Amino acid sequence: MPLGVLIPVKVQDLLVADKAVSSSWEMNGGTRLQPVVMGLGQAAGALAALAVQTGKHPHEVPVADVQQLLLDHGCYLLPFLDLKPGEAGFRELQEAGVRGEVKGIGRSVNWSNETWVKLPDNE
Repeated sequence: MPLGVLIPVKVQDLLVADKAVSSSWEMNGGTRLQPVVMGLGQAAGALAALAVQTGKHPHEVPVADVQQLLLDHGCYLLPFLDLKPGEAGFRELQEAGVRGEVKGIGRSVNWSNETWVKLPDNE
């Protein structure tokens, strides 16, 4: 989800997370999932910390700075299950996903939804 969903348009220096984020009706169903809610909270906390540290309003903090801080603390940017935080290549995989160089493929496993890296076709 874009970082902007955490930043109200008409209110300065307030961040929202959980079900209060701004989303379309198509995306709203995805915001109810606990890993998404947790990620939104982590992003809101990182954004708030960076805004305070830099003396900027949240909308002035670069998204890349928030992403780097989250990765510095072992957070996921994308839900790829191929590598866990702390494993070699985790950060690089997350960064490649954000750049669109790798995509995820969803799998339904019992009652769990999983996302794994879909490697580009070699054709």
